[in-house]
Amino acid sequence: MAYLGRSLTSGNYLKLDDISSQFNGSTKTFNLTSGGQAFYPGSPYSLIVSVAGVVQEPESAFQINENQIIFATAPGGSDDFFCIVLGLAVGIGVPGDSTVTGNKLAKPLNYNNGHLYFDSVNDRLGINTTVPSTALDVVGDVTVSNDLTVSGNVSIAGTLTYEDVTNVDSIGLITARNGIVVNSGGINATGVVTASGGFNIGISSAGTTITSGPVTTLNFVGAGNTFALNGTTVDISIAGGVGAGGTWNSNAVGVHTTKIVGVNTTTIAGAANSEGALQVVGNVAIVEGTLLTDQDIDSDVYIPSGKNGLLIGPVTVGAGFTVDVASGSVLVVV
Repeated sequence: MAYLGRSLTSGNYLKLDDISSQFNGSTKTFNLTSGGQAFYPGSPYSLIVSVAGVVQEPESAFQINENQIIFATAPGGSDDFFCIVLGLAVGIGVPGDSTVTGNKLAKPLNYNNGHLYFDSVNDRLGINTTVPSTALDVVGDVTVSNDLTVSGNVSIAGTLTYEDVTNVDSIGLITARNGIVVNSGGINATGVVTASGGFNIGISSAGTTITSGPVTTLNFVGAGNTFALNGTTVDISIAGGVGAGGTWNSNAVGVHTTKIVGVNTTTIAGAANSEGALQVVGNVAIVEGTLLTDQDIDSDVYIPSGKNGLLIGPVTVGAGFTVDVASGSVLVVV
């Protein structure tokens, strides 16, 4: 007799192994096998099950759990059994491994609304974005468990957090939580180097501490300054106009200052118009030279108490200026 009804387009009819020898009137769950091997029908609607000559209704009279059949009522010990599988399910539209190429995928590739997006027109890959602006555009955090090697440049608009990093060229501010270690090359700063948060620069002169900080700026004016590292101390030599043997390098003014100059003394007395702009403790010797004095006095002169003055004349005191001598002091005019 010819087959009636919808034809079976794929799969095979199977008759499963007889399990009636296990019927005892109380057991409801039995393992399904085909040729002694476990069989997984997947759906009770793909089976025709007969117990004691009566076809059982799927889901109502029995259910399927993986490779097991579960009856609503336990079959009797003398009941017979057969089970026909109405064809094996065949996956439709599931390609084999390594059979789908990139040309078979829809363009642009958009997985899960931008979780992975490939712009084939501009050759850009976006993660969490459907409008990638660079070759790889990631919106969100990126975690790299192993090494990351970048042969070109890396541009970061936000904050880069790292444990250890080398060769950093930063346009903006770099914040290092545990300090900066420079093995070679030094730190070249075109702006201001600042120290804060307990990290200070101490300055010493001739072994004496001038300040332990905070010093935020070191500014060395002029050329010829030298720096040398001595352990953890940087020795700084400030170049001046003095040559070898204490002589000056040119006939320009050797000492130029608007302050009082003391020789052989660290204590200055009075003012420039009283004790003098040059104050010497000890004798003053003029060897093969002369003592020159102006004939015109165009400023106030004061001879303080306990001091004597000497003027080599003739001397003219300018209008509006005075020469005052304290009581007990002497002014000698020669």
